Amino acid sequence: MTGYSFPDTDFFYRRKSQTHGYCSTSLPPFLQSHVSPPAAKNSRKHKNPKERHQGRRQNNIGQSAAEDSSPADEGRRNHHSQNTHNSIDPEEVIDFATRTGVDSLAISIGTSHGAYKFKPEQCTRDANGRLVPPPLAFDVLDAVMEKLPGFPIVLHGSSSVPQEYVDEINEYGGKLPDAIGIPEEELRKAAKSAVCKINIDSDSRLAMTAAVRKVMATKPAEFDPRKYLGPARDEMEKLYKHKIVAVLGSNGKAE
Repeated sequence: MTGYSFPDTDFFYRRKSQTHGYCSTSLPPFLQSHVSPPAAKNSRKHKNPKERHQGRRQNNIGQSAAEDSSPADEGRRNHHSQNTHNSIDPEEVIDFATRTGVDSLAISIGTSHGAYKFKPEQCTRDANGRLVPPPLAFDVLDAVMEKLPGFPIVLHGSSSVPQEYVDEINEYGGKLPDAIGIPEEELRKAAKSAVCKINIDSDSRLAMTAAVRKVMATKPAEFDPRKYLGPARDEMEKLYKHKIVAVLGSNGKAE
């Protein structure tokens, strides 16, 4: 599967990495900050800034199905198992990046779209019965970094699926059994490596849905959209501030 990221649709915050480039998180329209990352040092040259901006390409290798899917669909289509981690050949990544001249590359190291990133049988359970997901395949990432030092890597499907939102949604009539995401400490580790862009979307959907469901359930007579969309917006803003500061380390890095 091959995809492209266009300047007018890819909105993100960024941070300077110690090793290269920038780290970012996708934002909803009302929190957008369109800051374009620089081209990788080893990417192809363009004649002028306009051509370079229009020509920036991001390709995907080993990406999962679309994020708009039901738990059953996600469970059937989720292919990010431990075996998938091991089957990704860093040499294939290196060959692809070298021959295509892409400016960044999204590879599969265990992330996937949606709120059901792993099947229960791929996980263990903690003392409270919650799923504990398998770790990301940092060995694959390390191998790519060794062969392509400084090359910008992208992670798609990197929502952590905060359990407090899952619990709140379920408490107020939702049905999200065994929804699980990528632990934030693993994303923090990735953000300190060659990963320059981390896509997060499901977490904001969960934050908004939890806030709306709470208002609807606790104030059933409320019909003014501002009364439930306002709290939803505030919860999403709180979430993104947390991600930018505590997970991605992006605060104070915009130029």
